[in-house]
Amino acid sequence: MSTPYSSIRNIIKEGCVVKQGHIIWNWYNRWLVLTKEQLYYYDESKQKLRGTVPLDFASVKSCEIEDHPFSFEVYCPTQNKTYFFEALSEEERTSWIKKISEVVDISEPTDYHHLTHVAYEEGGFVGIPYEWENVFLACGITREEIKSNKEDAIKVLEFTQIFQDDETEETQKQPLPENDVPVVLKELITSGDPTVLYKDYVPIGEGMSGVVFHCYETSTNKEVAMKKILIKNDSVNIQEIKIMQTLNQRNIVGYLGCYELDNYLYIAMEYMD
Repeated sequence: MSTPYSSIRNIIKEGCVVKQGHIIWNWYNRWLVLTKEQLYYYDESKQKLRGTVPLDFASVKSCEIEDHPFSFEVYCPTQNKTYFFEALSEEERTSWIKKISEVVDISEPTDYHHLTHVAYEEGGFVGIPYEWENVFLACGITREEIKSNKEDAIKVLEFTQIFQDDETEETQKQPLPENDVPVVLKELITSGDPTVLYKDYVPIGEGMSGVVFHCYETSTNKEVAMKKILIKNDSVNIQEIKIMQTLNQRNIVGYLGCYELDNYLYIAMEYMD
């Protein structure tokens, strides 16, 4: 049930921040409200609740994100999810970290550099081949999620045979006939016309491998994020779908189905603000 802004009591801190989205990683202006139980984030007008972050056993720390110098992250273990926010100034970032730290009863971190990109080691994902970093990112799987689910990530990589040697990979590459869908990819496609099964397509941004739309499932009117990708002779399309199918956990953007229409893939995902 949505919590109206006017009904929130015992506010510890509130103010305007910028929040990174979970689907296409664009940044949105939000009104952040801190109470002793959780964080609420509303749209700028405070009229619509966009989400909540339970603070039980949570952690907060500063982070460094390009073009967002006053960023901080909140890890929510009950959701197994990391949220990225940016304050309006360094002073505001320090204040948010301090206040949230007091709520979750942890010490405020002081060494920003050692707390930045904690899932990285010498420029790459811990335990993950560098060349497949973009596959995980394209699926909406964050750095923190990979670190906290390394065993699952490795299983997926083994399952999709990503750890094949370069020579074997080269011999398997065959030219793709125009407007033809790879046989392996066909096995992953759900039957149906995505333009009939889903309605009211509105583009909301560019993903790493295609355009992302906001739309609604026709039968239920449920909000859905739809990624439209041009089909190429590229195993990344297949790996992306398999990864999303296998890692369909609550901390990762939920995979709903994959459709093919006019030489494009339509990948339906749970819509998360």
